[in-house]
Amino acid sequence: MPETGPGLLNLLAPGGDDLMFVLSGDGKLLDVNEAACRALGYTREELLSPGAAAFPFIPWPPAFSRAWQNPADPGEGSRSINTFRRRDGPAFAAEVRFSQHTVGGEKAVLAVARETSAGSALEAAFHQAERNYASILSNLPGIVYRATVTGNVLAIDGHVEQLTGHPPSAFLGGEVRLRDLMAEADGGIAHEELVSSLAASGTYDLTYSIVRPDGERRIVRDIAHTAPGEGDQPPIAEGILFDVTQRVEEERVLREALAAEHRRYQQVVAASGQVVYEQDIVAGVMHYSASLFDVFGYTTVAHGTRPEDWRSKVHPGDLERVLEQGRHAVDEHRLVNIEYRYRHARGGYRWVWDRSQCDYDEGGRPVRIIGVMQDVTERRELEAQVRAAQRMETIGALTGSVAHDLNNFLTAVLVNLAMARMQLGREGQMPELQDAADAASRGAELVRSLLNIARGEPRREPIDADALVAESLRLLARIAGPEVHLEANVCEGCPPFNADRVQVQQVLMNLVVNARNAMGGRGRVAIAVGPVAAEHRETGEPGEFVRLEVADDGPGVPAEIQERIFQPYFSTSEPGEGTGLGLSIVHSVAQSHGGWVELTSAPGQGARFAVYFPAAV
Repeated sequence: MPETGPGLLNLLAPGGDDLMFVLSGDGKLLDVNEAACRALGYTREELLSPGAAAFPFIPWPPAFSRAWQNPADPGEGSRSINTFRRRDGPAFAAEVRFSQHTVGGEKAVLAVARETSAGSALEAAFHQAERNYASILSNLPGIVYRATVTGNVLAIDGHVEQLTGHPPSAFLGGEVRLRDLMAEADGGIAHEELVSSLAASGTYDLTYSIVRPDGERRIVRDIAHTAPGEGDQPPIAEGILFDVTQRVEEERVLREALAAEHRRYQQVVAASGQVVYEQDIVAGVMHYSASLFDVFGYTTVAHGTRPEDWRSKVHPGDLERVLEQGRHAVDEHRLVNIEYRYRHARGGYRWVWDRSQCDYDEGGRPVRIIGVMQDVTERRELEAQVRAAQRMETIGALTGSVAHDLNNFLTAVLVNLAMARMQLGREGQMPELQDAADAASRGAELVRSLLNIARGEPRREPIDADALVAESLRLLARIAGPEVHLEANVCEGCPPFNADRVQVQQVLMNLVVNARNAMGGRGRVAIAVGPVAAEHRETGEPGEFVRLEVADDGPGVPAEIQERIFQPYFSTSEPGEGTGLGLSIVHSVAQSHGGWVELTSAPGQGARFAVYFPAAV
């Protein structure tokens, strides 16, 4: 066998990156180039040493034998794809060309190998990508399709039958178009959205219902983009259909649950008589619960959602105090608990209890206030009534002793009046003395009535309303004053009613005095008495009643105070000009006799007070 020498090395030099091997006829490796050493991971000495491993072709290439036997054959028969194994284990493929040469008078075979592993790896990667793509398509929750925008399907996922009930062949054969599956109610709308979306962006994202052959409805989401068609062909849509029936149903159930929860929340808030509010301090917006209308008469639009809208409805006398306490509470990170007056949509102010808490961001800055507002007007009025009752209880405790002393004084007056009349004789009688005696007698009766009330022993008797009014007119005229025209309209045959005569007279006097004051001491006051069949205002029971009315032609009672006018100590008079007890006593007497009081009034049309007493059975 020839030894390697300069001639053989010169033969191997032009090889470049190709792997070159020189072999003897029996397959012994005679020489290699550097590229082969690098590719196999051996040094040249290791590969050429007597104890070196066998030639690294796996298996021995048949093309080597053909090249040895047919040195002049340059055809494909002397080429082959062979596997080489590196020193560290991994194998790689290479295309090998064999050719016979004579070196130093000895025949040798030159094997030139070019690694094909990169191409093989690319091909393997391509096939793997195909498998991955197929796996992705098979596991997608949707149906991939390719179709013209008119609905003719060009390609479609094999899973389409599970969703639509139609096999892929029905779509590809033109028997079924995607548009044909749309529910009738959705078809027109979906088509319009499709056209507008394509015109705007070339993409669309639609949700619509489809109908399967068995009649079942499914809801799908259709997401696609379009590409121009070839030549005169219409644009092509490539997209995916998702079955969102279950998701839509779950969203519907969730929405209904949330709506029901919101309704329960609103019912709880409404039942509590409170208005829940939230103020976004950063955005400067306030949100109110629907109970805002029930409590204060405002819709959200009419009320306004800015903090300024809330401030404008706080009573001017309370605003500074409310804002100051609110600022301190926010600065000190504590609850706000305050009462103030708030304007109602129908006019007037209502007392409000406001309790709120501020939320802060991570930096400690206030960002939101959540609170409740509750109308506590009735509570405050009840508290005022309790205080008034306590004062009245104190007054009642003094009534007995005062009435006793007054009775003694009035007795002396009556005795002296009687003696004066006796001394004057029949010819010297004066009507003024009679009026004084009558007034003193009524005063004595009033004192006795006060004593009975103080003892808890009211005296009731059948009252003839016509006679009572007639006998009281002279006294009422003097109380009303010379510039008040007093009229009386009585009804003969009016049924009697059981009452304390003195208290009924007191009702008449208080109503006439109230009318005189309302008119400024000048005007017309009409008194009327008559029977009426009505339902009791408190119990709703029908019955027969005697109605005692006092009407005036004054300015009327403003609507905002009509509900408060019967409260003890409520007065529209200047300080020192009224006690605020007149109408309260009227209301109290009516209720104590099983009746009630009604007020009818309008601005500029005077006021009419009607007191109802149950007719005697």
